Amino acid sequence: MHPRQREIGIARRFCSSEAGDREKAVTAFVRLFTFSAPTDLALFAARCPNVVASYHGSLPLIQHLLESLPIPPESALAWRIALLEGSELSSALQTFHRLYADRIRPLLARYCRDPDDVYQHFLLRVMTKRRFRRTLFGKYAGEGGLVSYLKTAVVREAARRSMSEKGFGHAMDTFEGTQQDTEKAPDWRTMRNELRTTLTAAFRELAEDPGLTPFLLQQGFEMAASDLAEILGLNENLVRQRIFRFRRRFRCLWHRLGTRSAYPFSSDAPGD
Repeated sequence: MHPRQREIGIARRFCSSEAGDREKAVTAFVRLFTFSAPTDLALFAARCPNVVASYHGSLPLIQHLLESLPIPPESALAWRIALLEGSELSSALQTFHRLYADRIRPLLARYCRDPDDVYQHFLLRVMTKRRFRRTLFGKYAGEGGLVSYLKTAVVREAARRSMSEKGFGHAMDTFEGTQQDTEKAPDWRTMRNELRTTLTAAFRELAEDPGLTPFLLQQGFEMAASDLAEILGLNENLVRQRIFRFRRRFRCLWHRLGTRSAYPFSSDAPGD
């Protein structure tokens, strides 16, 4: 099976003449885009076929890949928290606590009375709220340290807890400087939902554009133009032209939709 069979399946649905298939493709791609760990893990596996070939079923496949692939340690830990369940999730959180608790607590102490309590509540949410941990840890891509990546989430947790404590309503004022700044910064749930809504609307409007499929495979799954040409059965120069034109149309549409979310795609073509 092609290592990117699921992504190719999504692309083919985008090309379908059936509106229902195109709708499913939009939903599947947006879900992948906003929770990237499974795709990132699959890309690592595609580069290391010997690791996949060594799988004999003694462990869940995801656990086998996380333990066997040459993934940077912080990314591997974040993806373990995002993707594993049960005792393996508990083990991953214990590792997270051992490595990062002493760095997170001083950060929390700047914003709340009881950093230990807030930190434990944060870990409890990660343990019990599957969607929370997948959205938070599942989007970490190794750019910057894990603690820096988590800073906004843990400080918001401190601010929310502190706001519920009588006489300590100034936590939001100290978060990133002023109350005004906090009010301007949307909650991560709002940001995620707005991103999904805007992506869905944009893809629907451009569903018939011939550049949609190669653009999504390139930007979402890091496929080079030469690979796209082979998969789609097109001339490589034609693929590049379609991507260039679609990128220009999509960026214009993104700004016209007036979303507060940052433009989500790279301006450079992977592999070009």
